[in-house]
Amino acid sequence: MYSLLTMRWELKYVVFLIFALAVEVKGSIKVCKKYSDFYISGSKDCWRNNYDVLDVSGIARTWGFKTENYSLILDDGYIITVFRVYNEITQNTPIVLGHGSLTNPLSWVFAGNNSLPYVLGNRGYDVWMVSFRGTAYSKGHVSLSPTDHKYWQFTFHQMGIYDVKSTLDLVHNTTNKKAIYIGYSMGTTNSYVYCSMLPDHCKQRLLGVISYAPVGYLLDAKGVLPILWQPFIWPIVKGLTYTFFGGEFLKVTPAYQFLTKIVSASPLANYGVAFLVGLFEGIHLNTLDPSYIPVVIYRWLDSIGIEVYTHFAQVCVGKNFSQFDYGKLGNIEHYAQEYPPAYPISDISVPVAMFVGRNDYLATLTSSSKFYDTLNSTSQCGYAILEDSKWSHYDFAIAKTLPILHRPTFDRIKDMEQGKCNASLLISEQ
Repeated sequence: MYSLLTMRWELKYVVFLIFALAVEVKGSIKVCKKYSDFYISGSKDCWRNNYDVLDVSGIARTWGFKTENYSLILDDGYIITVFRVYNEITQNTPIVLGHGSLTNPLSWVFAGNNSLPYVLGNRGYDVWMVSFRGTAYSKGHVSLSPTDHKYWQFTFHQMGIYDVKSTLDLVHNTTNKKAIYIGYSMGTTNSYVYCSMLPDHCKQRLLGVISYAPVGYLLDAKGVLPILWQPFIWPIVKGLTYTFFGGEFLKVTPAYQFLTKIVSASPLANYGVAFLVGLFEGIHLNTLDPSYIPVVIYRWLDSIGIEVYTHFAQVCVGKNFSQFDYGKLGNIEHYAQEYPPAYPISDISVPVAMFVGRNDYLATLTSSSKFYDTLNSTSQCGYAILEDSKWSHYDFAIAKTLPILHRPTFDRIKDMEQGKCNASLLISEQ
Protein backbone atom coordinates (compact mmCIF):
# COMPACT_ATOMS: atom_id res chain seq x y z
CA MET A 1 0.00 0.00 0.00
CA TYR A 2 1.23 3.47 -0.88
CA SER A 3 2.45 4.92 2.45
CA LEU A 4 3.42 8.35 3.72
CA LEU A 5 6.96 7.04 4.21
CA THR A 6 7.13 5.98 0.56
CA MET A 7 5.86 9.37 -0.58
CA ARG A 8 8.48 11.16 1.55
CA TRP A 9 11.23 8.98 0.08
CA GLU A 10 10.05 9.71 -3.46
CA LEU A 11 9.96 13.45 -2.74
CA LYS A 12 13.53 13.25 -1.46
CA TYR A 13 14.50 11.41 -4.63
CA VAL A 14 12.89 14.11 -6.79
CA VAL A 15 14.69 16.86 -4.86
CA PHE A 16 17.98 14.99 -5.25
CA LEU A 17 17.37 14.54 -8.97
CA ILE A 18 16.63 18.24 -9.47
CA PHE A 19 19.77 19.14 -7.51
CA ALA A 20 21.83 16.73 -9.58
CA LEU A 21 20.49 18.21 -12.81
CA ALA A 22 21.21 21.71 -11.58
CA VAL A 23 24.80 20.73 -10.85
CA GLU A 24 25.09 19.08 -14.28
CA VAL A 25 23.89 22.14 -16.19
CA LYS A 26 25.88 24.64 -14.19
CA GLY A 27 28.55 26.34 -16.28
CA SER A 28 29.18 26.24 -20.03
CA ILE A 29 27.57 23.72 -22.36
CA LYS A 30 29.37 20.42 -22.90
CA VAL A 31 30.08 19.53 -26.53
CA CYS A 32 32.00 16.68 -28.13
CA LYS A 33 33.47 15.62 -31.47
CA LYS A 34 31.09 12.65 -31.64
CA TYR A 35 27.87 11.92 -29.80
CA SER A 36 29.37 8.67 -28.48
CA ASP A 37 32.00 10.76 -26.66
CA PHE A 38 29.31 12.13 -24.35
CA TYR A 39 29.15 8.73 -22.67
CA ILE A 40 32.91 8.48 -22.05
CA SER A 41 33.81 9.99 -18.70
CA GLY A 42 36.66 12.47 -19.01
CA SER A 43 36.84 12.13 -22.80
CA LYS A 44 39.54 14.31 -24.34
CA ASP A 45 37.22 14.83 -27.29
CA CYS A 46 34.72 16.77 -25.17
CA TRP A 47 35.00 20.31 -23.90
CA ARG A 48 32.95 23.21 -22.55
CA ASN A 49 31.65 25.58 -25.21
CA ASN A 50 31.26 29.08 -23.79
CA TYR A 51 29.11 30.25 -26.70
CA ASP A 52 26.18 29.72 -24.34
CA VAL A 53 27.11 32.84 -22.35
CA LEU A 54 28.46 35.11 -25.11
CA ASP A 55 26.59 37.48 -27.42
CA VAL A 56 27.31 37.79 -31.13
CA SER A 57 30.22 40.17 -30.65
CA GLY A 58 31.67 38.05 -27.85
CA ILE A 59 31.69 34.96 -30.05
CA ALA A 60 33.28 36.89 -32.92
CA ARG A 61 36.01 38.13 -30.58
CA THR A 62 36.91 34.51 -29.74
CA TRP A 63 37.75 34.21 -33.44
CA GLY A 64 40.13 37.18 -33.15
CA PHE A 65 37.70 39.46 -35.01
CA LYS A 66 37.05 43.12 -34.33
CA THR A 67 33.47 44.02 -33.46
CA GLU A 68 31.16 47.02 -33.34
CA ASN A 69 27.55 47.25 -32.12
CA TYR A 70 25.09 49.84 -33.42
CA SER A 71 21.70 50.83 -32.03
CA LEU A 72 19.25 52.18 -34.60
CA ILE A 73 16.04 54.11 -33.95
CA LEU A 74 13.75 53.28 -36.85
CA ASP A 75 11.20 55.54 -38.50
CA ASP A 76 8.31 53.78 -36.72
CA GLY A 77 9.92 54.04 -33.27
CA TYR A 78 11.41 50.56 -32.86
CA ILE A 79 15.02 50.28 -31.74
CA ILE A 80 17.16 47.49 -33.17
CA THR A 81 20.76 46.35 -32.86
CA VAL A 82 23.16 45.75 -35.73
CA PHE A 83 26.40 43.81 -35.19
CA ARG A 84 29.49 44.45 -37.29
CA VAL A 85 32.28 41.83 -37.24
CA TYR A 86 35.42 41.72 -39.34
CA ASN A 87 39.03 40.59 -39.39
CA GLU A 88 41.16 42.46 -41.92
CA ILE A 89 38.88 44.10 -44.49
CA THR A 90 40.37 43.49 -47.93
CA GLN A 91 37.19 43.04 -49.97
CA ASN A 92 35.27 45.96 -51.39
CA THR A 93 31.71 44.77 -50.68
CA PRO A 94 30.09 44.74 -47.21
CA ILE A 95 27.93 41.68 -46.52
CA VAL A 96 24.68 42.09 -44.57
CA LEU A 97 23.12 39.00 -42.96
CA GLY A 98 19.41 38.73 -42.09
CA HIS A 99 18.40 35.88 -39.75
CA GLY A 100 15.30 33.69 -39.74
CA SER A 101 12.26 33.65 -37.47
CA LEU A 102 12.26 32.49 -33.84
CA THR A 103 15.96 33.24 -33.55
CA ASN A 104 18.44 36.16 -33.77
CA PRO A 105 21.93 36.82 -35.21
CA LEU A 106 23.40 34.16 -32.91
CA SER A 107 22.07 31.67 -35.46
CA TRP A 108 24.79 32.86 -37.86
CA VAL A 109 27.72 32.19 -35.50
CA PHE A 110 26.96 28.95 -33.61
CA ALA A 111 28.85 26.74 -36.08
CA GLY A 112 32.27 28.17 -35.18
CA ASN A 113 34.75 27.80 -38.03
CA ASN A 114 31.92 26.69 -40.33
CA SER A 115 29.87 29.81 -39.58
CA LEU A 116 29.28 32.07 -42.56
CA PRO A 117 30.50 35.24 -40.74
CA TYR A 118 33.71 33.43 -39.77
CA VAL A 119 34.37 32.31 -43.34
CA LEU A 120 33.44 35.71 -44.77
CA GLY A 121 35.59 37.57 -42.27
CA ASN A 122 38.62 35.42 -42.95
CA ARG A 123 38.20 36.13 -46.64
CA GLY A 124 38.40 39.84 -45.95
CA TYR A 125 34.72 40.79 -45.94
CA ASP A 126 33.10 43.38 -43.71
CA VAL A 127 30.15 41.52 -42.13
CA TRP A 128 27.03 43.14 -40.69
CA MET A 129 24.23 41.24 -38.93
CA VAL A 130 20.84 42.81 -38.27
CA SER A 131 18.82 41.71 -35.25
CA PHE A 132 15.21 42.14 -36.30
CA ARG A 133 12.66 43.83 -34.03
CA GLY A 134 11.26 41.82 -31.15
CA THR A 135 14.34 39.64 -30.69
CA ALA A 136 16.50 39.65 -27.55
CA TYR A 137 18.90 42.28 -28.91
CA SER A 138 16.19 44.48 -30.44
CA LYS A 139 13.34 44.87 -27.98
CA GLY A 140 13.58 48.64 -27.66
CA HIS A 141 11.05 51.29 -28.66
CA VAL A 142 10.86 55.03 -28.15
CA SER A 143 7.54 54.79 -26.32
CA LEU A 144 6.32 51.18 -26.10
CA SER A 145 7.37 48.29 -23.87
CA PRO A 146 7.45 44.61 -24.96
CA THR A 147 4.85 44.04 -22.24
CA ASP A 148 2.46 46.28 -24.21
CA HIS A 149 0.26 44.50 -26.77
CA LYS A 150 0.82 47.39 -29.17
CA TYR A 151 4.55 46.67 -29.28
CA TRP A 152 3.91 43.38 -31.10
CA GLN A 153 1.70 44.90 -33.81
CA PHE A 154 4.14 44.37 -36.65
CA THR A 155 4.72 41.78 -39.38
CA PHE A 156 7.54 40.94 -41.74
CA HIS A 157 6.32 43.89 -43.83
CA GLN A 158 7.61 46.38 -41.25
CA MET A 159 10.83 44.39 -40.87
CA GLY A 160 11.40 44.84 -44.58
CA ILE A 161 10.59 48.51 -45.06
CA TYR A 162 12.09 49.67 -41.75
CA ASP A 163 14.59 47.17 -40.29
CA VAL A 164 16.29 46.18 -43.54
CA LYS A 165 16.16 49.69 -45.00
CA SER A 166 17.70 51.35 -41.93
CA THR A 167 20.38 48.67 -41.62
CA LEU A 168 21.43 49.18 -45.23
CA ASP A 169 21.43 52.95 -44.72
CA LEU A 170 23.77 52.45 -41.76
CA VAL A 171 26.11 50.23 -43.77
CA HIS A 172 26.16 52.64 -46.71
CA ASN A 173 26.65 55.72 -44.54
CA THR A 174 29.50 54.01 -42.66
CA THR A 175 31.32 52.45 -45.62
CA ASN A 176 30.08 54.50 -48.61
CA LYS A 177 29.68 51.19 -50.45
CA LYS A 178 26.85 49.10 -51.81
CA ALA A 179 26.35 45.82 -49.94
CA ILE A 180 25.20 42.30 -50.71
CA TYR A 181 22.40 40.98 -48.52
CA ILE A 182 22.32 37.31 -47.52
CA GLY A 183 19.11 36.21 -45.87
CA TYR A 184 17.93 32.97 -44.30
CA SER A 185 14.25 31.97 -44.13
CA MET A 186 12.30 35.00 -42.80
CA GLY A 187 15.42 37.07 -43.50
CA THR A 188 14.79 36.41 -47.19
CA THR A 189 11.13 37.40 -46.87
CA ASN A 190 12.14 40.72 -45.33
CA SER A 191 14.53 41.42 -48.20
CA TYR A 192 11.83 40.69 -50.79
CA VAL A 193 9.46 43.12 -49.07
CA TYR A 194 12.16 45.78 -48.98
CA CYS A 195 13.32 45.38 -52.57
CA SER A 196 9.81 45.11 -54.04
CA MET A 197 8.28 48.00 -52.07
CA LEU A 198 11.35 50.27 -52.23
CA PRO A 199 13.04 49.20 -55.49
CA ASP A 200 14.91 52.47 -56.09
CA HIS A 201 16.32 52.55 -52.57
CA CYS A 202 17.20 48.86 -52.87
CA LYS A 203 19.16 49.51 -56.06
CA GLN A 204 21.02 52.38 -54.41
CA ARG A 205 22.08 50.23 -51.44
CA LEU A 206 22.56 46.70 -52.81
CA LEU A 207 24.53 44.89 -55.47
CA GLY A 208 22.33 41.85 -54.96
CA VAL A 209 20.42 39.50 -52.68
CA ILE A 210 21.42 35.91 -51.84
CA SER A 211 18.66 33.78 -50.31
CA TYR A 212 19.05 30.64 -48.22
CA ALA A 213 15.76 28.72 -47.85
CA PRO A 214 13.80 31.53 -49.58
CA VAL A 215 10.32 32.18 -48.21
CA GLY A 216 8.04 34.18 -50.47
CA TYR A 217 5.21 31.99 -51.64
CA LEU A 218 4.04 29.13 -49.40
CA LEU A 219 2.13 27.15 -52.01
CA ASP A 220 2.71 23.60 -50.81
CA ALA A 221 4.28 23.95 -47.36
CA LYS A 222 4.33 20.72 -45.37
CA GLY A 223 4.64 19.71 -41.75
CA VAL A 224 3.04 21.16 -38.64
CA LEU A 225 2.97 24.87 -39.47
CA PRO A 226 0.49 24.73 -42.39
CA ILE A 227 -1.86 22.86 -40.06
CA LEU A 228 -1.52 25.45 -37.29
CA TRP A 229 -2.01 28.25 -39.81
CA GLN A 230 -5.45 27.04 -40.88
CA PRO A 231 -8.30 29.53 -40.21
CA PHE A 232 -9.98 27.21 -37.68
CA ILE A 233 -6.78 26.79 -35.59
CA TRP A 234 -4.62 29.90 -35.89
CA PRO A 235 -7.09 32.35 -34.23
CA ILE A 236 -6.97 30.11 -31.15
CA VAL A 237 -3.15 30.13 -31.11
CA LYS A 238 -3.15 33.88 -31.64
CA GLY A 239 -5.70 34.49 -28.88
CA LEU A 240 -3.78 32.37 -26.38
CA THR A 241 -0.55 34.20 -27.24
CA TYR A 242 -2.11 37.59 -26.54
CA THR A 243 -3.84 36.34 -23.39
CA PHE A 244 -0.80 34.80 -21.76
CA PHE A 245 2.17 36.53 -23.40
CA GLY A 246 0.84 39.86 -24.67
CA GLY A 247 1.52 39.04 -28.31
CA GLU A 248 5.06 37.70 -27.84
CA PHE A 249 5.06 34.31 -29.55
CA LEU A 250 7.17 31.58 -27.87
CA LYS A 251 8.51 33.83 -25.15
CA VAL A 252 11.80 32.57 -23.72
CA THR A 253 11.49 32.12 -19.94
CA PRO A 254 14.00 31.04 -17.25
CA ALA A 255 12.16 27.72 -17.00
CA TYR A 256 12.62 27.16 -20.73
CA GLN A 257 16.33 27.99 -20.48
CA PHE A 258 16.79 25.59 -17.57
CA LEU A 259 15.01 22.81 -19.45
CA THR A 260 16.95 23.30 -22.69
CA LYS A 261 20.26 23.29 -20.84
CA ILE A 262 19.32 19.87 -19.42
CA VAL A 263 18.24 18.65 -22.86
CA SER A 264 21.45 19.91 -24.46
CA ALA A 265 23.49 17.53 -22.25
CA SER A 266 21.80 14.41 -23.65
CA PRO A 267 22.66 13.04 -27.12
CA LEU A 268 19.32 11.24 -27.28
CA ALA A 269 17.49 14.46 -26.36
CA ASN A 270 19.49 16.31 -29.05
CA TYR A 271 18.10 13.96 -31.66
CA GLY A 272 14.65 14.24 -30.12
CA VAL A 273 14.68 18.02 -30.43
CA ALA A 274 15.98 17.82 -34.00
CA PHE A 275 13.17 15.40 -34.85
CA LEU A 276 10.53 17.72 -33.36
CA VAL A 277 11.94 20.72 -35.23
CA GLY A 278 12.02 18.55 -38.33
CA LEU A 279 8.27 18.08 -38.10
CA PHE A 280 8.04 21.82 -38.80
CA GLU A 281 10.95 22.29 -41.22
CA GLY A 282 12.02 18.91 -42.64
CA ILE A 283 13.67 15.98 -40.86
CA HIS A 284 17.42 15.43 -41.40
CA LEU A 285 19.01 13.90 -38.31
CA ASN A 286 22.41 12.80 -39.64
CA THR A 287 23.45 16.39 -40.24
CA LEU A 288 23.77 17.20 -36.51
CA ASP A 289 27.22 18.25 -35.28
CA PRO A 290 27.74 17.52 -31.55
CA SER A 291 30.47 20.17 -31.35
CA TYR A 292 27.82 22.92 -31.42
CA ILE A 293 24.27 21.48 -31.61
CA PRO A 294 23.94 21.40 -27.78
CA VAL A 295 24.54 25.17 -27.76
CA VAL A 296 22.05 25.63 -30.61
CA ILE A 297 19.40 23.80 -28.58
CA TYR A 298 20.05 26.02 -25.58
CA ARG A 299 20.24 29.38 -27.35
CA TRP A 300 18.54 29.19 -30.76
CA LEU A 301 14.99 30.11 -29.82
CA ASP A 302 14.05 33.77 -29.59
CA SER A 303 10.77 35.64 -29.51
CA ILE A 304 8.76 36.85 -32.45
CA GLY A 305 5.60 38.91 -32.73
CA ILE A 306 2.51 36.77 -33.23
CA GLU A 307 1.38 38.97 -36.13
CA VAL A 308 4.49 37.97 -38.10
CA TYR A 309 3.25 34.39 -38.11
CA THR A 310 -0.30 35.59 -38.76
CA HIS A 311 1.05 37.20 -41.93
CA PHE A 312 2.81 33.97 -42.91
CA ALA A 313 -0.44 32.11 -42.23
CA GLN A 314 -2.25 34.43 -44.64
CA VAL A 315 0.41 33.86 -47.30
CA CYS A 316 0.12 30.09 -46.80
CA VAL A 317 -3.68 29.88 -46.84
CA GLY A 318 -4.13 32.53 -49.55
CA LYS A 319 -1.45 31.01 -51.83
CA ASN A 320 -0.15 34.46 -52.66
CA PHE A 321 2.73 36.67 -51.49
CA SER A 322 0.60 39.61 -50.38
CA GLN A 323 0.63 42.37 -47.83
CA PHE A 324 -1.11 41.91 -44.49
CA ASP A 325 -4.86 41.26 -44.59
CA TYR A 326 -6.62 43.55 -42.09
CA GLY A 327 -10.10 42.39 -43.12
CA LYS A 328 -12.38 44.14 -45.60
CA LEU A 329 -12.76 47.44 -43.73
CA GLY A 330 -9.14 47.50 -42.58
CA ASN A 331 -7.92 46.81 -46.09
CA ILE A 332 -9.98 49.69 -47.47
CA GLU A 333 -8.44 51.94 -44.83
CA HIS A 334 -4.88 50.78 -45.48
CA TYR A 335 -4.93 50.02 -49.21
CA ALA A 336 -8.13 51.65 -50.55
CA GLN A 337 -9.28 48.21 -51.72
CA GLU A 338 -11.02 45.20 -50.17
CA TYR A 339 -8.11 42.78 -50.52
CA PRO A 340 -4.43 43.24 -49.68
CA PRO A 341 -2.24 43.92 -52.72
CA ALA A 342 0.35 41.38 -53.79
CA TYR A 343 3.98 42.37 -53.39
CA PRO A 344 5.29 43.56 -56.78
CA ILE A 345 8.01 40.90 -57.11
CA SER A 346 8.83 41.86 -60.69
CA ASP A 347 9.77 45.35 -59.45
CA ILE A 348 12.83 43.96 -57.62
CA SER A 349 15.65 45.63 -59.49
CA VAL A 350 18.77 43.90 -58.13
CA PRO A 351 20.10 40.38 -58.83
CA VAL A 352 18.60 37.63 -56.64
CA ALA A 353 20.23 34.21 -56.17
CA MET A 354 18.46 31.36 -54.37
CA PHE A 355 19.66 28.22 -52.60
CA VAL A 356 16.96 25.60 -52.01
CA GLY A 357 16.80 22.22 -50.25
CA ARG A 358 14.80 19.27 -51.58
CA ASN A 359 13.55 18.32 -48.10
CA ASP A 360 12.60 21.83 -47.02
CA TYR A 361 9.02 21.78 -45.73
CA LEU A 362 8.61 25.57 -46.00
CA ALA A 363 10.79 26.90 -48.82
CA THR A 364 9.75 24.12 -51.17
CA LEU A 365 10.93 23.73 -54.74
CA THR A 366 7.46 24.61 -56.03
CA SER A 367 7.15 27.80 -53.98
CA SER A 368 10.70 29.05 -54.44
CA SER A 369 10.79 28.33 -58.18
CA LYS A 370 7.53 30.24 -58.69
CA PHE A 371 9.00 33.23 -56.85
CA TYR A 372 12.19 33.02 -58.90
CA ASP A 373 10.26 32.76 -62.16
CA THR A 374 8.19 35.82 -61.17
CA LEU A 375 11.33 37.94 -60.85
CA ASN A 376 12.27 40.19 -63.73
CA SER A 377 14.64 38.19 -65.95
CA THR A 378 17.40 40.76 -65.36
CA SER A 379 17.19 40.02 -61.61
CA GLN A 380 17.50 36.23 -61.90
CA CYS A 381 20.99 35.43 -60.69
CA GLY A 382 20.91 31.68 -60.09
CA TYR A 383 18.52 29.10 -58.67
CA ALA A 384 20.58 26.43 -56.90
CA ILE A 385 19.18 23.14 -55.60
CA LEU A 386 21.15 21.21 -53.00
CA GLU A 387 21.82 17.74 -54.35
CA ASP A 388 21.43 16.14 -50.91
CA SER A 389 17.85 14.85 -50.99
CA LYS A 390 17.54 15.23 -47.20
CA TRP A 391 18.69 18.88 -47.02
CA SER A 392 16.04 20.67 -44.95
CA HIS A 393 15.12 24.18 -43.85
CA TYR A 394 17.30 24.22 -40.74
CA ASP A 395 20.32 22.75 -42.55
CA PHE A 396 21.04 26.17 -44.05
CA ALA A 397 21.87 27.40 -40.55
CA ILE A 398 23.28 24.46 -38.56
CA ALA A 399 24.23 21.51 -40.79
CA LYS A 400 27.68 20.01 -40.26
CA THR A 401 28.00 20.12 -44.05
CA LEU A 402 27.56 23.91 -44.21
CA PRO A 403 30.86 24.33 -46.13
CA ILE A 404 29.19 22.98 -49.30
CA LEU A 405 27.29 26.28 -49.39
CA HIS A 406 30.33 28.52 -49.04
CA ARG A 407 31.95 28.11 -52.47
CA PRO A 408 28.76 28.71 -54.49
CA THR A 409 27.89 31.60 -52.17
CA PHE A 410 31.24 33.24 -52.90
CA ASP A 411 30.72 32.58 -56.61
CA ARG A 412 27.41 34.46 -56.44
CA ILE A 413 29.05 37.29 -54.50
CA LYS A 414 31.72 37.65 -57.17
CA ASP A 415 29.12 37.51 -59.94
CA MET A 416 27.11 40.28 -58.30
CA GLU A 417 30.23 42.37 -57.78
CA GLN A 418 31.10 41.96 -61.46
CA GLY A 419 27.55 42.50 -62.69
CA LYS A 420 27.04 39.02 -64.13
CA CYS A 421 24.83 36.05 -63.18
CA ASN A 422 24.46 32.33 -63.93
CA ALA A 423 20.97 31.04 -64.53
CA SER A 424 21.07 27.78 -62.53
CA LEU A 425 23.30 25.59 -60.40
CA LEU A 426 23.24 22.18 -58.78
CA ILE A 427 25.25 22.00 -55.58
CA SER A 428 26.83 18.67 -54.73
CA GLU A 429 28.59 17.47 -51.61
CA GLN A 430 31.40 16.14 -53.78
